[in-house]
Amino acid sequence: MSHGKASFLAEEIPAPRKIFVVRKTKLSDEKATDITDANWLLRKVVFDEKTKMPFDRSSFAQGSSETPQMPSPARVKIPVPGKVKSRASSQAQVPKMAGRTAFINQMMNQMESKDFQQRIKAIDQLVADCNDNPSMVTSCIFQVFDVIKARLQESNRKVNLHMLEALGKIIPLLKDHLAKVVYILVPAIVESHLNSKNSAIYNAATRAINALTQNLDNALLLEMFVAKAQLLSGQAKADLTEKVADIVIQLHPRKPQMVEQQVLPLLWHLLSSYSNSRATATLCEALHSQMGPRLKMCATLQSLRVEKAVNQLLRTI
Repeated sequence: MSHGKASFLAEEIPAPRKIFVVRKTKLSDEKATDITDANWLLRKVVFDEKTKMPFDRSSFAQGSSETPQMPSPARVKIPVPGKVKSRASSQAQVPKMAGRTAFINQMMNQMESKDFQQRIKAIDQLVADCNDNPSMVTSCIFQVFDVIKARLQESNRKVNLHMLEALGKIIPLLKDHLAKVVYILVPAIVESHLNSKNSAIYNAATRAINALTQNLDNALLLEMFVAKAQLLSGQAKADLTEKVADIVIQLHPRKPQMVEQQVLPLLWHLLSSYSNSRATATLCEALHSQMGPRLKMCATLQSLRVEKAVNQLLRTI
């Protein structure tokens, strides 16, 4: 072989293969196999990278010393489903909010009219709305019951009476949503009208309270009735005490601890304030029917007067 031909062959053989051939002759068969596998793996990785990310071959022009530039992947803006849905939902709510605002404004303008007859008509319209469009009424339930409270507490007795009578229809229609506003409604009824000398107003207030106890979970009403029975006087105190007695019988089997914690203080209050009314006896009897001998045991922890009063009442049962 001539010197020129040997030089040509040396240029054609890549450096890695040349090194591999030399090392293969010097290493054992096992190590040579490892090197063969390693070189094959290296070539495969390089080939895979080339096929995945094609580069600019012009950078490999003869004499070029620049590193080939790999194209950066295009940035594709992927829509987020949640955001699209949220935007569509908010756009759909615009007319709904506008309708709600219009409903509130119209209701308040009519309910606050200077003409009491217009206020009475507004009450009738509210009853119709509760029947025909309850979802609209419940969507602004706090505003609705704020105006109901205002009509119950205003000075015009005709409007008071009309509002109390309307509650007998409104409460069953909205019963599933009244838990949020019962703290607005109960005081407006009992504080203003259970002691009324006007028999029509008193009877309408009693019917409204009955509608509440018949349509709502009494656990929502018990604490409020107990508090008002302690604070009020006269007929309102007696009526609420009897309502509490009814709730004791209905609720104690389900929630005995809650009932006893809230109602026993009312009984001690009534007995310690020299209240030996029929309503007090009714409450004592209701508690004894559910608690049995434990009522006497609880009374021993109170004042001597309360303990004696409990024993006297129980002897009459």
